[in-house]
Amino acid sequence: MFARACTLLERTRPTSWFALILAIALYGAAILVCNFAHSGFIGGIIDDLERATNGWVAIQLAYPLISLCLVSLAVFGAGNLRPADLGWRTEAIFPAL
Repeated sequence: MFARACTLLERTRPTSWFALILAIALYGAAILVCNFAHSGFIGGIIDDLERATNGWVAIQLAYPLISLCLVSLAVFGAGNLRPADLGWRTEAIFPAL
């Protein structure tokens, strides 16, 4: 088991501290802004979308997707990482969803 984990780590690329700090800061900022913006214009749009989809697209889905997009920009852009470096494999994504 340990040998398999070591071979997995050997195939990943290192990233910079800047990219990691940027990803953490973007995630925190997105969650903070989403919490404050929920009582405003954005919250009204998401509430309308939740009612229109009969609860399929809720706030619990919308805000994490916004955060995921921002963190992905930092990790894949500034960090020069590939999805495989994060453990995202094409054949495993759809069963996970």
